[in-house]
Amino acid sequence: MNGTRTNNTHFIGILVPEELEDVVADCRAWMQQQYGCKSGYGTPAHITLVAPFTLPEKYGVSQLKAAIAEGVADCAEQGQLPFAARVNGFGAFSERTLFAHVEDSSAWQQVHSAIFHSCATALPGMLPPSKRRYVPHLTVANRDIPTGAIDRALSHFSELNLDISFDACDVALFVRTQRGGWTIGDVFGGDSCR
Repeated sequence: MNGTRTNNTHFIGILVPEELEDVVADCRAWMQQQYGCKSGYGTPAHITLVAPFTLPEKYGVSQLKAAIAEGVADCAEQGQLPFAARVNGFGAFSERTLFAHVEDSSAWQQVHSAIFHSCATALPGMLPPSKRRYVPHLTVANRDIPTGAIDRALSHFSELNLDISFDACDVALFVRTQRGGWTIGDVFGGDSCR
């Protein structure tokens, strides 16, 4: 990530269908009821493509939107958007993040790389070089999960038998709100990649 969490102003993600939004909302509610977790509520359900970053003052939001639109158009022209996506079960990154498991594929990697490259090229210095492999996931809770809660939550969520497939198409620019949460600032794709 570029800057600290509170300084980040934007991130880019794939929107998920309402059916999946509802499952994630129910899981977030369970985590709040059981463990007091509130972290998931600050962001609409999505699968991150480009992690949160700070838009430098030397660049405008219009330049960022143009870069995303170009990346999405390139993906659509190359047949990379839309693509088949599947969310199947749940997982965790150690004790810090609980998520609905997104099945990784070359399509996720290609779209992530294309959008990242488009933004990094158009707005040099905005995105730090990626040090880790991109891992698509759909966050349920993070940062405020009590120690030891992950195993119980994974056991509970496994009973949901989550298995939803959808066409990943809508790429969204998320913007930090004044209250510290995130909102959808713009959506790219839509009719151009259906």
